[in-house]
Amino acid sequence: MKKLICALTVLAVSTAQADIIYVDDDAPLGGDGLSWNTAYQFLQDALADAVGATEIRVARGVYPPDQDEAGTVMPGDRTATFQLISGVILAGGYAGIGAPDPDVRDNGLYETILSGDLLGNDGPDFVNNDENSLHVVTGSGTDATAVLDGLTIRGGNADGASQRDRRGGALFNAGGSPTLVDCTIESCWALVGGRGVYNAEQSSPTLIDCTFSVNHANAGGGMYNRDRSTPTITGCVFSDNTALFGGAMYSFDADATVTGSTFEANTASGGGGAISDYSSSTFVDCIFLENTADRAGAGRCYGDTVFTACLFDRNHATAPNDQGGGALLGSDVVEDCTFIGNTSGSDGGAIAGGGPAMLTGCLFIGNSAPGLGGAIYYRYVDPAVIGGRFEDNHGGRGGAIAGRDSAAMIFNCEFSGNTADQDGGAIDNIDGDSLLIDSPVLVNCTFSGNSAGSFGGGMSNFVGRSTVINCTFSGNTADSGGGIHNSFFSSATVINCTFSGNTASDSGGGISSNWASDATVTNCVFWNNGPDEIFGPATVRYSDVEGGFPGTGNIDADPMFVDPDNGDFRLEPGSPCIDAGHNWGVPPDFVDLDADGDTAELIPFDLDGNPRFVADPADFDPGCGIPAVVDMGAYEFQIGDPFDIRLGDIDGDGVVGINDFLDLLARWGVCTEDCCLADLDLDGVVGITDFLILLASWG
Repeated sequence: MKKLICALTVLAVSTAQADIIYVDDDAPLGGDGLSWNTAYQFLQDALADAVGATEIRVARGVYPPDQDEAGTVMPGDRTATFQLISGVILAGGYAGIGAPDPDVRDNGLYETILSGDLLGNDGPDFVNNDENSLHVVTGSGTDATAVLDGLTIRGGNADGASQRDRRGGALFNAGGSPTLVDCTIESCWALVGGRGVYNAEQSSPTLIDCTFSVNHANAGGGMYNRDRSTPTITGCVFSDNTALFGGAMYSFDADATVTGSTFEANTASGGGGAISDYSSSTFVDCIFLENTADRAGAGRCYGDTVFTACLFDRNHATAPNDQGGGALLGSDVVEDCTFIGNTSGSDGGAIAGGGPAMLTGCLFIGNSAPGLGGAIYYRYVDPAVIGGRFEDNHGGRGGAIAGRDSAAMIFNCEFSGNTADQDGGAIDNIDGDSLLIDSPVLVNCTFSGNSAGSFGGGMSNFVGRSTVINCTFSGNTADSGGGIHNSFFSSATVINCTFSGNTASDSGGGISSNWASDATVTNCVFWNNGPDEIFGPATVRYSDVEGGFPGTGNIDADPMFVDPDNGDFRLEPGSPCIDAGHNWGVPPDFVDLDADGDTAELIPFDLDGNPRFVADPADFDPGCGIPAVVDMGAYEFQIGDPFDIRLGDIDGDGVVGINDFLDLLARWGVCTEDCCLADLDLDGVVGITDFLILLASWG
């Protein structure tokens, strides 16, 4: 008897201390897990015997969590679960018993399934799943050394009575950080959140090359993150998952890091076909393809979500009477992303709502919305759109961008071939604030070949105001205002822009203004627009207007463009527009567009990014300024020395100081000459406003 007890003790110790434990559902009962020939039949027995083990190898087959040989779980027990263990790799996909080499591993050929279908009777669309396991796998309390590698988790049904048992049908993870590699999570259900994976209580799981497919929950069909959890997801695929919010993933107060992953054909009846993010998650190099939701076809974001180098392709928001966002609703930063063919049933074919606050280097092609903003619709936010390209987008108003009560900064963007049924072939500015500081500002943009069914082929202002600097408008069309149209108490301040080849069937090929609206134009070129260049109330100064226009410093002379037929509106040598503008027409670089820390300098570059103030040694400087005079139009002629010009530097010595103050006092009152440098606000009078401007620029 003593020998028998000793032998059993040695066997138990050797099993517990084995580096590898083997499991095969084709194995006979009574195995010890030390080899394929003596493999455990049930996975639960291997997990119970894994003290000191580093790996459990599981052969192809189906493994429910309610079965074991030791009798520690009861058949049909829905609470039975596979508890992961720190330091243990659970690896599937082995050929197992009966194969020429049982250690051959191929996850696709030798599928290992951890199944919550306890009766083996599940049908399609979650039929007969009432008895299924609440959580097939549990990762709570583990660290990153608890590894699940190459397995399929299927058939979990988290529909229990407690809140805990209504989350995480495939993997429930509270305060755990397991690692999942090359796993498939499919056909699981959760009544509340995370039909596939549920992460809570500061969990930090790592998921690599995993697939989430055909899962369903109230929120986060594939994954639900909360409680300051920080999952890291790399190279994963989320497809055909469904939820009310966040068809594939839902995060609340949990910052996910997602890289190189694909979200395809996920749906949400409420919002966020692929994701709903109320956190500061980041998505890098991800693909969002053909996801659908009532609002925000791809992503519904109300935190500081960041998207970098992502593709949004043919996502759709279905709601006909709400802000749509075919791809995104909200988010904080979107950079270097591409939006192609996204659609909305209402507004914002690609992006809608209260964000992103920063949108840089993005491409928008062929997005559409029947309402506002074929590509982007902003409301009550002041976003920055930098370095974007907008091509062939279509909207009811604003073929590319529509903004309502939005002081957007749009910098270095290209708008071509965009169309609107009504106003704003490229941009429609609606209900903007009447104060300049709260109005849209466009700098260094090009508008070509855009069209509107009514007003503003390039841009429309409706009860709004905008400032446009260093931009070109060419080949745009509309009924009125081929380039820009202002209506209903609107105004456009246009500085150093070029308008050429724009047409209007009614009036204002370049700019039109009506219904108590106007335009203020400085240092611009209007040439070859039809049927006329400027229509309606306008103050025009130091500009070249074909056919002439009243105003100080204006000329009527061929601007001598390099190649206008092919869109090159740079100036030829000898152009009458060289050094013919007024320096004070150029506004200060108040948002530091060149990032040099100097916001007192006048905007120092032209549309090409070349120096704005260059003195042409061959010209006599017909304009107004010292020591160099700005050119008319969007491009500065680049022969000569560049200068740093500061508003208030009346004597041109590079410093705003006492000499400039004395010059201003000497010229106090109505200006008697065309070039009155002491008139800093260009209102024709040197007075208190000019004095305050000089003081603000002092130094």
